[in-house]
Amino acid sequence: APLVDRQSPNDAQIVTTRTVYATKDVAEQTLTLAANAFPAWRDTSVEKRCEMLRRTADYFREKRFEMAAWMVYE
Repeated sequence: APLVDRQSPNDAQIVTTRTVYATKDVAEQTLTLAANAFPAWRDTSVEKRCEMLRRTADYFREKRFEMAAWMVYE
């Protein structure tokens, strides 16, 4: 799929990000993969799921200033 440029709302001459939009086929494959992965997630203990979510939250806390800067820039 082709790259799509996203311009800054402040200055259309500045490309802030490049992305690829998913096709219908990619979206359907992703949904199938998620549905197939669900039983393993369902069978994962609550303690393990909590640990995974806490690590994710820790990562976002570590990166909060960087993410905020990207949001402001975009």
